[in-house]
Amino acid sequence: MKDHSAHGPPGDEGRRDSGTGHAGMGHEGMMVGDNPASAVTGPQLLAVTLLTLLALAGAVLWSASRYNLTLSARDVGGLVMPPGMIMTRETNADTMRDMAAVSLHDVLHQPDASARGDQLLPPRIEDGVKVFDIETSIAYWHILPDVKVAAYTYNGQVPGPRLRVTEGDRIRINVTNRLPGSTAVHWHGLILPNAMDGPAKITQEPIKPGETFTF
Repeated sequence: MKDHSAHGPPGDEGRRDSGTGHAGMGHEGMMVGDNPASAVTGPQLLAVTLLTLLALAGAVLWSASRYNLTLSARDVGGLVMPPGMIMTRETNADTMRDMAAVSLHDVLHQPDASARGDQLLPPRIEDGVKVFDIETSIAYWHILPDVKVAAYTYNGQVPGPRLRVTEGDRIRINVTNRLPGSTAVHWHGLILPNAMDGPAKITQEPIKPGETFTF
């Protein structure tokens, strides 16, 4: 007589391991209990791999034909380029630095998210003259509570501070340039001596970085 004590009763060979974490083989060669959707054949896997590699190669070749992929973040110094700036494959790091809107290395201030612009700037009084001190610089400015951008600012705020004067006042405004490039202040709606009107290269030389001009 055949002993089935080690193997279970006859006809139980296909299910004797059920419930133990092992599945027997079904009639079609698929593991019993497996999800049919997860069964991937070798040719299918090879086809997906080849298509992925072709798409990746195509993306790299397309990018290389349009942009200079040899530049690194270190080469351009973390610059912020103006929106819509056209950069071709021939654009080098020096050109990008010349075209850059803002270099993040030049940020001097990081006001709190609650900071507001157009704040009244009280003057100093010197010999009856109202004196205002203005500084131009780059700051991280919050346009939303959790979104900040690099911005050109007056006294670290956008818009710049409000100067309140009365007709007949004598005023002096010291403008110190902390920007990476030259600048000037042009005054609208005021009757001023031509040399104090502000247009750079027209009525005055531009204020160079680190210099102060007194209006």
